[in-house]
Amino acid sequence: ANGNLALSYVSPQQGRVGTQVMLVGSGFSALENTVRFGVGGTQHVVSQNGTVIYYTIPSFVSSCDLVSGSCYSAAQQVTPGMYTIFVTSQNGTTNAVNFTVTQ
Repeated sequence: ANGNLALSYVSPQQGRVGTQVMLVGSGFSALENTVRFGVGGTQHVVSQNGTVIYYTIPSFVSSCDLVSGSCYSAAQQVTPGMYTIFVTSQNGTTNAVNFTVTQ
């Protein structure tokens, strides 16, 4: 099942830490999506229908977010600025879109 994995847009496109955003695209996995945000992200994110993922902008990110088991990378505070968001799953990797973290 190699659906066309794509990320069309993020809504809203900017917001503070803690903002819930809607990632709209196609080909998302039902249970096993990884949302990449800056250097970190979140694993095992669900998508109800394969086209929408809800994701909350984190206050800290670390490359350890994407590793199972022991990892010793320091977390970085998410500060205002532009970050890239993209989604990976067993179907592949989407294009990246920009999200601006505001004060």
